[in-house]
Amino acid sequence: MVLASVSPRPLSPCNTSTTSGPPTPTESTLSVASNDDNNRPLQTINSSIPWPGSCYMIRASGSASVITLIDGRVTLKAPGGWGSIYWECVENHGWLGFRAPASGQFLGHNMEGKLVCGANRQAGWENFCVRAKPEGGFVLFLTHWEKLWVVGADEGGEGEKQLMKVSGGVDEGIVWDFVKVS
Repeated sequence: MVLASVSPRPLSPCNTSTTSGPPTPTESTLSVASNDDNNRPLQTINSSIPWPGSCYMIRASGSASVITLIDGRVTLKAPGGWGSIYWECVENHGWLGFRAPASGQFLGHNMEGKLVCGANRQAGWENFCVRAKPEGGFVLFLTHWEKLWVVGADEGGEGEKQLMKVSGGVDEGIVWDFVKVS
C-alpha cells in the first residue's frame, strides 16, 4: 500500500489562491509598549488607507482590539482566540464594504443599529464611508437614510464591546487603524 504525501501551504486570509504565504502585515505593524523604564514603543503602527481588493484587520487605534466575527456576533476583542479578524475591502457604487472571508458575508448594521455580519451582498446597510483624522487613524461611517453615523461602541454582555452606529459627530466614534494583511 502506498500513501500519498501532501505538503500543506498556508493561505492568505482573504485570498483562496494556493500560491500565497501566511498573512503578514505589509504597511502596518501592531503597536506594542516596552517594559523598560523609558516606556519606549517596540513598534509603531502606521495605518494603511483602506482600498478595495485588499484585506485588513480593523483595529481600534491605541489598543490591540480588532473587529471580530465570533459565533455570529460582531465584537471588539484582541486577536488570538476564536473568531474571524480579517475583512476584505470591496466597493459597490462608490461605497466601501467589508466582507468576512470566513463567512463570505458583509459587515453592516441591523434595525437596532448594532453591527452585524449576515448579508450575502453589499446593500444600503452594508455601505461604509471611511474618513482620515488629521491626528491619525480613521473614522468609520455607516449610512442612516440620508445621513452618515459613526461606528462606536457600547458595553455588551460579558464585558464585550458591542459595536454600533452612533448619531453624533466624529468625536463620538472610535478611531480605527487598518492593518493590511494582503
